Amino acid sequence: MKTTYLTFYERTILESIDLEPYNIFTENEFEQIQEVYKIFLLEYVHKNNKHERETKLFADWLRGLPSSLSIPFSNYEILQNALVEGFNVSTEEAEDYFLEMYWGNLSNAFFTLKDNL
Repeated sequence: MKTTYLTFYERTILESIDLEPYNIFTENEFEQIQEVYKIFLLEYVHKNNKHERETKLFADWLRGLPSSLSIPFSNYEILQNALVEGFNVSTEEAEDYFLEMYWGNLSNAFFTLKDNL
């Protein structure tokens, strides 16, 4: 039996996928991630930005609230989820750092899932 451990960010990505608006139906998480990746490439990557790191582009795309990923985006909701998960956000500095790193960490988690599911 294979045991899979998902990070907070990986779970956030997987729990946020919504492909219904695209009329895309998948059978598993691997297919979901692959479809989201295709959507990302079609919607966001073009000749004027394709020279950028893919993880940076993906983080930027997430900030635009794509309909295929309903990621928590308000600072309040992000910090509430962080508290539930046991992250230390007990000071204003800790909150600011968590929020600053949030989108990049989500992007990295997406590519970890894409490469390892």
